[in-house]
Amino acid sequence: MSQQMAELGNENPQRFNNIEWLRIVFALQVLFVHVYRTFADIELAYVVHIPGVPAFFFISGFLIYGSYLKSRSLRDYYMNRFLRLMPGLLFVTLGALSVIVYVKGASHLLENLSLYLVWFGAQLTLGQSYGPAEFADIGVGNINGPLWTITVELLFYVSVPVIVFLEKRARHILTILFIASITVYLYGVELLSFSFFGKPFIDHLHATPVVWGWMFLLGIFCFKNFDAIYKHIGKLWIGGVAMIVLVVVDNDNQFFLTSNNRVGPVYFVAYAAFILYAAFGIRYRPLAVDLSYGTYIWHMLIVNLLLVLGLPNIPLTVLLTAVAATASWFLVEKPALSLKRYSFRNT
Repeated sequence: MSQQMAELGNENPQRFNNIEWLRIVFALQVLFVHVYRTFADIELAYVVHIPGVPAFFFISGFLIYGSYLKSRSLRDYYMNRFLRLMPGLLFVTLGALSVIVYVKGASHLLENLSLYLVWFGAQLTLGQSYGPAEFADIGVGNINGPLWTITVELLFYVSVPVIVFLEKRARHILTILFIASITVYLYGVELLSFSFFGKPFIDHLHATPVVWGWMFLLGIFCFKNFDAIYKHIGKLWIGGVAMIVLVVVDNDNQFFLTSNNRVGPVYFVAYAAFILYAAFGIRYRPLAVDLSYGTYIWHMLIVNLLLVLGLPNIPLTVLLTAVAATASWFLVEKPALSLKRYSFRNT
């Protein structure tokens, strides 16, 4: 493995990249977009062009693939993934349950215990998108909608060992998977609109890597070719220039879309280049804490809580999200991460 990638696996990899900074920037992007849309019905003109979710998917592809290759065993890999996501997810699910019970009352929970158990179990497995109709009157109607991306992440984690296995037996498997996923992403509505269990089949794939996998796979491609990329890392700022040009041109063709999660592939490649530049082409003091995950998973629950309380206040939302994210990091996430057998940039 190259010297640069060896550095990424050192005991103190924070010295070599700015990934923690990028993660908190992307988490804050998602927070501000959701808060302003919900409380002020405003689309933030420039913030929507640095979408956090696609960036997280790209970074996950880069880091998680590397993490798997560095893991001592499949058991260690899955245990590390569990320790990274599940404690924080359990914490925020308990928070969501508290909000629901506050609104509905303890008697509603006791009378509908099976419903609550199904919902709770779904939140901690692969059903983060599940929102019972009985909870639709709380806040915006979905107690913690952004958690659908956790489902995508978990399915990707499961897929990585399979991808590595297939790579050893099919030379171009990554390219094949990339083409298949981006085809579904771009043309899924046309190709997969047939009815399946009461709704278009493509709707069932929304929270899976079948749709979003090409973003993760681009991260994997970059990891596998990091030697070549690193030689030119100082030039990848050009990706940011390309992003600006695409935003100004404002081409509405789906290949060139520049805002929100459904960015076009052309824009996303430029975005990925700039992310790599920001991560590895600039030296900056690392963050002492990682509040990105807590910010991401708590912000919409805070929004719904404030709607329930009749306090739709943006600064208060930011403050309470920061408090919740800090508590999540120090009380739950950091202690859990200390149990990991191997740390690859706190992935």
